[in-house]
Amino acid sequence: MAKTVNELFDELLKNVQEAANAADFKDFPESIKRLEAFKQEADQLIASFEMSISIKQKGIGDLLASGIESLGLSQRALNVLKQNGIVTVADLLRLDLYTIITMKNMGVKTETEILEVLHDHHLQFELLKREVVVLLD
Repeated sequence: MAKTVNELFDELLKNVQEAANAADFKDFPESIKRLEAFKQEADQLIASFEMSISIKQKGIGDLLASGIESLGLSQRALNVLKQNGIVTVADLLRLDLYTIITMKNMGVKTETEILEVLHDHHLQFELLKREVVVLLD
């Protein structure tokens, strides 16, 4: 079974403490070997994590760049969104709920469908809302 990051760091701390407490240093070479093994495991864990993040970023990037058709919305929902200038998934996720429900030709059924589809894809409005940061001198 793979160790968690916390378990790996706990093991590292234990090894360092054991090495520091070894008065005659007879166990020091063994502690060094254990630290080296820990480093290899940590490197593998980090590489696995980085690969996972890269795959997820690529996946979400592809989804955001795709057209709203990729969400599986009805033709009516697609038409309403396109009439209001929403072409990509990213365009949709920049909006807030109020903007959606006040769109021209947006009815309760269509807004409910859009909300359900976003929920099914684990997405939400304002996910890509731009934040303004003011820097003061």
